[in-house]
Amino acid sequence: MMNRAACLLLLGLLPLHLATAEPWLEAELEPTAPWVGQQVRLVQRLYRDSHLQQGDFLAPVIPDTRVVDGGEREPRRVWRKGEEQELVEHLWLLFPLRSGSLELPPPVFSGRDFYLRGQPQKLVVRPLPADAGARLLPVTGRLEVSEQWRGTLEKLSRGQSVDRVLQLSALDLAGALLPVPRPGSLPGLEILLLENRPGERLEQGRLRGWRKLRYRYLATGPTAGEIPPLELRWWNPEKERVERLLLPARRYRVLAGTVAPSSSSAAGSSPASGEPFRLEPEEMAAGWWIWLSMALGLPGLVLLGWILRQPLMRAGRRWLADFRLWRACRAGDLRGAMRQLLRWRQLEGWPEMESEVRQALEALDRSCYGSAARPSKPASCRWRLLRRLLRQGQRRKGSRAGRRALPPLWLLGDQKGEFRDSGRVVRRRRPRGTPFPPR
Repeated sequence: MMNRAACLLLLGLLPLHLATAEPWLEAELEPTAPWVGQQVRLVQRLYRDSHLQQGDFLAPVIPDTRVVDGGEREPRRVWRKGEEQELVEHLWLLFPLRSGSLELPPPVFSGRDFYLRGQPQKLVVRPLPADAGARLLPVTGRLEVSEQWRGTLEKLSRGQSVDRVLQLSALDLAGALLPVPRPGSLPGLEILLLENRPGERLEQGRLRGWRKLRYRYLATGPTAGEIPPLELRWWNPEKERVERLLLPARRYRVLAGTVAPSSSSAAGSSPASGEPFRLEPEEMAAGWWIWLSMALGLPGLVLLGWILRQPLMRAGRRWLADFRLWRACRAGDLRGAMRQLLRWRQLEGWPEMESEVRQALEALDRSCYGSAARPSKPASCRWRLLRRLLRQGQRRKGSRAGRRALPPLWLLGDQKGEFRDSGRVVRRRRPRGTPFPPR
């Protein structure tokens, strides 16, 4: 009796043990009171009973905020509320672009058989202090800068240029939020921004933003001076102060001579996307004639090739026939030489033959096909005279030219028939009693 009662109790508890728990969502913000432009880590967590409860986290849509997908971690088993659950985490990196209270939408997980919504959250975004400046500063713990000059600044001539390449990098910051320095105007130099390319990548769960800048210093007149130090500023959220970095000053000198600018130093180089750059009308019209000549030259070349197609092909055939005739005469192949001449005659025809050319052709014919033919006698092949036949002459018509239309058919009785004569349809009738023409 006791064994039977224990079995019934176990069978009654078995459905409760095998029941699948409902999944639920959580979200965590760090920090909850960021500075404007500072990175905020939004971690959305899904607790589920089984890996069969598949689905996806939906990306949050937050106004005035840059959202970067930080990826999803591999599921792992954890203890939660006294039960063993499977935890799935998804990381979103938020960069608020305005200060004030910011409402975050609830986290959403869309599964195959269920749809979960978490609780909405709120961010209080702090503005930067007034002494930080009017412009929005990048917020990061450290800003790294590398500088490279491509060329020398000491002996520039008018029209020459030197490129300055800056590479900016920072952790926990989007590449689009890195600053773009604006060098001031300098006498004798024109400064152009040719490249402004931001980007970002994930490094072990942390975002590293970067920006590549390329400036061109174009010499415009003889002078000498100094390129002032370039200052870069950012806000350090840990120390809560403005950090500064100065790039060293450099001396420059533009000589009185003038050189033509190379293609690499043309002022019309287009910048990368992300930085507006406008060409002057004079610069835009500088190369119009190049495009016009290309537009007119390509159809002209095609037309010229089409016009010269036949003469070029005929010249190639003549050169090849002349070479084969010379090779046959040199090797003593008299019948091979005659075949080349007959082939040319079939394609292009022979010109009017001079007396000495006719004599050379007759001598070659007798050597090949005469009663005392000696096909191996090289003296009978006079190449310098026979090659005069390899010119365009009166092309011989084939047997097709001599063909005539078939005679009309005779019909029986009053039966009518048709035949075509030079394109006209003619109706003929054989008179009754007229015999058929003989075969």
